[in-house]
Amino acid sequence: MGEVFAKKTNSVCPSELNIEEFFLDLKGARTIPPAKIDPDRKPPAWLDFNLARRGQQFARNNLPSISISHMFGLASSPYTDGIDILLLSGNFSTPASATKRYTSTITEIITWYTDPFWESGSDGNITDIYKSLNRVRALHSALACAASKKISRGEILSDASEFSDYAPTAAWAAAKKDLNNSNIPPSQRGIAPSNEKIFNAVPFNQQILALIQFAFIGFPILFPERLGISCPNEDDLSAFNHLWAILGYLVGIEDKYNIALRPNLKSAREVYRGIFERYAIPSLFHAEKDAIFVADVTFQGLQGITSISPNILMYWTLKDILQIQATNTYNALTFTEKIISAAKDHLMFDVLKNPISRKLSTFFLLNTLLVVGKENFGPQYAKRFDNIKKSFGFSDGYEYFERVVFGLVWLYKIILAAFIFVYKAF
Repeated sequence: MGEVFAKKTNSVCPSELNIEEFFLDLKGARTIPPAKIDPDRKPPAWLDFNLARRGQQFARNNLPSISISHMFGLASSPYTDGIDILLLSGNFSTPASATKRYTSTITEIITWYTDPFWESGSDGNITDIYKSLNRVRALHSALACAASKKISRGEILSDASEFSDYAPTAAWAAAKKDLNNSNIPPSQRGIAPSNEKIFNAVPFNQQILALIQFAFIGFPILFPERLGISCPNEDDLSAFNHLWAILGYLVGIEDKYNIALRPNLKSAREVYRGIFERYAIPSLFHAEKDAIFVADVTFQGLQGITSISPNILMYWTLKDILQIQATNTYNALTFTEKIISAAKDHLMFDVLKNPISRKLSTFFLLNTLLVVGKENFGPQYAKRFDNIKKSFGFSDGYEYFERVVFGLVWLYKIILAAFIFVYKAF
């Protein structure tokens, strides 16, 4: 399959619109399909290569925090159009299938943070990021075609009741109580435009693509300190934002709806704050059966990679991102989950702010992903990690780092077990 990239449209760039005009356009974007592909693969006029590379370097330097932000983004994205497509894909029938799906997704994203965009590979072939984005666009195209056929036949796109091989462990009932008891204003409790019932929405429309884009870029720009990114440089955040403007363009978002394509970081924050308050938070108040099912399976799938339980992820989302009193959700945690949560509150972000421990955390994350990837895709999966390891500086002494991290993991387990034993004893 040839390379496929979004075509730059003649529509008005978001930088030329005020905030209310932008959100009015975004509300009506559920009927607008992905941008057409550009067979010439010409970069858009606004692309800044140096800024893109700086954004990639920022992501690599803060990969653990960026990964946490992506998890929070997924946890707060129960949008109707996205849920339908995810269920239609068949990759969420079990937590194991979700683990496989997210292992692939995380690998693709890390590729976007490590590989050049328009430069060719050293061997003259297209770069890994080209191949990665081709896979994403091809998957979107296939799912859109399947969805369109079902719609034309008057069929329901998806139904969570078709999938029963999973355990609903996420503390949704407790979380719903905490949401209802919170001080979140009534203006953020209504039905989000993304969840309104309409009959002419198209698969992978511009609105859902923009909301998915927010799930990956929104929280690092809005709440960097809550994610363990210590005293972030505004220029670095601008570069990371520009990187996601490019990625949005490449997956088919028109410039008009590209939420990262703003004239400055202040304007980007206004858009992200608006999406957070008008779409993300209201959607959590009105998450329906299918959305809860996908969230449960997603959380359990991510647990296979991160070892973070669904209940903990739900609790952290409420406490750290929404910043509400999540008493009921906390009480739903097991004793061990409470210990892990306390360790995160008092240790993890300090660890992520230290360059040495952050490097070790990055290695541990990549090594875990490599192990899970080989379990799901076979030994050939390791070949994809060669360039990734080099980009993170792990090509030399990789085995040494592996032994160090392995020892630290076991030390952590011993300390945690001892702490729990002493706590219960006294």
